[in-house]
Amino acid sequence: MKKAILMLVGGLLLGAVGTAYFLGASRSGKLPGIPLKPPDASGDTSGTVAVTVDEKFSIRCWGRSLPSLAHPNSSSPRPSRTR
Repeated sequence: MKKAILMLVGGLLLGAVGTAYFLGASRSGKLPGIPLKPPDASGDTSGTVAVTVDEKFSIRCWGRSLPSLAHPNSSSPRPSRTR
């Protein structure tokens, strides 16, 4: 019993230290580089790209990714609810 409690406390302590280390405990100092900023609204937009995706394309992608799901407009029977 003592061994189990000791292992539990040790695991919790090791997990807390590992979480603080890997998820980034507070670091002192400033990070190098320049922070990113959004483009100026009144500036040149020649590098801006707009991508549109057709609904049929997205349905086809979901159909291939999740073949077990039926199409939302299919006439599959709904499960009955009993009280």
